[in-house]
Amino acid sequence: MGGAFEQLDLDSVIAFTPKGRVEKNSKLIDLMLKLNARGVVFSYDPKSMVSPSWFMARLQDQGKLLGPYKEISWRAPNLWLLTTYELV
Repeated sequence: MGGAFEQLDLDSVIAFTPKGRVEKNSKLIDLMLKLNARGVVFSYDPKSMVSPSWFMARLQDQGKLLGPYKEISWRAPNLWLLTTYELV
């Protein structure tokens, strides 16, 4: 891998076990927070148990993400919705 990924200063592989709790994976949390700081928009998927935007919401709930994050979701053909979730 190269370019922007290397600029994040992370390992190229993050261990994932389907039975493990993603909220406990410190490398994944670090990556998601760094991506958010760079302005990455996280997808919402109602068919997925754990979507990227769900994960960001959990980080906000746990106090690990103290700022906003952006979510993109699909509503209909040619209709995408961009939402910013901020802490209140």
